[in-house]
Amino acid sequence: MRILAGFLLCFLASCASVEVPIEADYVLRGGAIVDGTGRPAFTADLAIRGDRVIAIGALGPTTGEDVDVRGLAVAPGFVNIHSHAAANALPTAVNMLSQGVTTEIVNADGFGPVDLEAQLALYADNGLAVNVGAMIGFNAVWGSVLGEDDVRPSPQQIALMQRRVAEALDNGAWGISAGLDYPPGYYATEAEVVRVLAPFGGKGLVFSNHDRVTAESGFSSITGMSETLRIGEAAGLVPLVTHMKLQGREQGRAEEMLARMRMANVDFPGGVPRFVQRAEGFE
Repeated sequence: MRILAGFLLCFLASCASVEVPIEADYVLRGGAIVDGTGRPAFTADLAIRGDRVIAIGALGPTTGEDVDVRGLAVAPGFVNIHSHAAANALPTAVNMLSQGVTTEIVNADGFGPVDLEAQLALYADNGLAVNVGAMIGFNAVWGSVLGEDDVRPSPQQIALMQRRVAEALDNGAWGISAGLDYPPGYYATEAEVVRVLAPFGGKGLVFSNHDRVTAESGFSSITGMSETLRIGEAAGLVPLVTHMKLQGREQGRAEEMLARMRMANVDFPGGVPRFVQRAEGFE
């Protein structure tokens, strides 16, 4: 019995020393892992099975294919949150995939259709090489109610615009985009924009705006960016400046503007916004 017990202990010890291969399809070996948390890149292996990362570290043998990525960066797919992607480019999206972009958020600068459900269904029917989400365009909603003229909206027209924004959000809009530097959004006053968007505050929704630069402000980019921040804060949305620029007499004031943007940061109380169409093979 002592001999048998000793044999079993030796057998179990030898089994424990055998490294079981990781069941992976691919292992990226020796890349600089950039994990999106903000910490510095670190060198490690990364194992993939199906459409999931299953292990990161100094990985041993695997059942899959090893890919030497030393000297390269390994990162989650980038999100293009200001996309002007053409519909007929989305089935291939070679230009974006070759840059590591795997998600496009369309309808930038306040434009795009009001009917997001139909837009995204058409994209899906034509096939997608990347994930696609959509903003609801403030300019598009404003124009669908008031046309292209410089007119003041009635309370009933404000309510109609709110219903159209709400319907788009119900259909999965990632947030609200505006191009207050372009007509017809240009005709909306700051207070009117806030009135349209105020019912959607406190939900972690993004308000992206191509900042309004006017002759009245001396073509001040700081004034335009500050308006975007004020609208986001007043409506309870997360303001997203498009585009961060300082030109002419305002050059050299980047730190001042960045400080204002940091002060305007708003939490996402309801979690991150939704994406609504996913390309096969991406998460």
